[in-house]
Amino acid sequence: EWYVAYATTYSSDQLSKVNAISFMATDVLGVSAYGINQSSSTEPEWVTIPSTSSFGYVFDNITANGTYYIWVKDSGGNISNQSVVVNNIDTIAPTGSVSASFSGGVISASITASDTGSGVNNTYGWSMSTNSTCDSSVLFTDSSNNPYTFIPGTDGTYYVCTRVSDNAGN
Repeated sequence: EWYVAYATTYSSDQLSKVNAISFMATDVLGVSAYGINQSSSTEPEWVTIPSTSSFGYVFDNITANGTYYIWVKDSGGNISNQSVVVNNIDTIAPTGSVSASFSGGVISASITASDTGSGVNNTYGWSMSTNSTCDSSVLFTDSSNNPYTFIPGTDGTYYVCTRVSDNAGN
């Protein structure tokens, strides 16, 4: 007899990027191997263990939604599997827009962001540059301020780069 439990790094009503599936198996002949995959008919890559009457394990790096099958083999060669559905992994980044204004020598920028998954993390990344490209070389200042203000040092054209993430880290 054995069971599979679905565990998540957040509460069951929140989303994350990585989740976990745990199981516990008991067998009078002794559990001797286990595995996980997404097929109900193809055996997994087996992890062999010393035979034991009770064994539990946590697969702690589940990164995609879907149906997973936990497989168990006993010392007599008997094989069974059980399924578990993982459906709260958030891999979609938030969307949003930026508006900026200039008044009295100060640039004020605001982010409007939304996320249908885990929700917007209200720490934003802000940067001001004379370069119109906001790429990986941009150094951001993290702040919960929204709007955020910049004071340009000289006259010119300035670009505001922003970064927003959700609570799962997208």
